[in-house]
Parts: sequence; C-alpha cells; structure tokens
Amino acid sequence: MEKADQYVYRGQIRHILYPMAWERLQSDSKDYRFYTGGISTKFALQHAHPGRYQNGGYWATPLLWVFRSIARVNPDKACDIVLESIDDFQRNGIWEWIGRSGERAEQDYTASAVMVYAAVKEAWAAETANR
Repeated sequence: MEKADQYVYRGQIRHILYPMAWERLQSDSKDYRFYTGGISTKFALQHAHPGRYQNGGYWATPLLWVFRSIARVNPDKACDIVLESIDDFQRNGIWEWIGRSGERAEQDYTASAVMVYAAVKEAWAAETANR
C-alpha cells in the first residue's frame, strides 16, 4: 500500500506507477494497423503522450480487481479507494479515463460505473457476512 499514490488517483487506477510512461509503442507488428483501428504508427506515437489514455491515464474499469487484491491484506484501504472513486464520480462525472492534468474522455462510461458498483456490492457482502 505504500505506493498507492503512484497507481491510484481520485479512486481510479493507473497500470504503471506514476510518473512512469511508455517510451514508445510496439509498432513493428504487421497487424499494428488492425490494433490501432487503421491509424498510422506516426499518428499513434504522437497521441501516446505520457499521462494520457493508455500511456498513464487512470481508469475505474480495473477497480474491482484492484479492490479484491488490496482487500486481502488491507480491507479498509480497499474500501477507501472505492469511496474515493464514488466521490470523484459525484463531483466530476463518470469517465472512461482521467489524467492528473484534467484530461478525460468518454463521459458516462458504463464500464467504469459497473466496476465501482461491483466493488461496493462485494464490500457490502463482506461486511454483512462479518456481522
């Protein structure tokens, strides 16, 4: 939990520790255009700015998995992260991803809401089972 501030921001999760970012995209695959929706490697590299989208954005979609992992060793910390995400949703809306500099995309992103809901549901079930 000591590095939580490097992978949790406003209750959402980053896939690599802050401030790390990918230095380059893997683009030597013949199928690269398929995986990028047909955009060119040059375009993709220009839009892979550190801290944005899949190069360091924060996501609610992995929250259930992270909640389960952290709850095994620190249930209070796991619940705090979920509550932080709920607070952020109430204040700023539900987004696909967010960035530390205010970037965000895809408002009202259902998968983000569902993962937070699932974490709350599991936390509630665990709490009531322990009574």
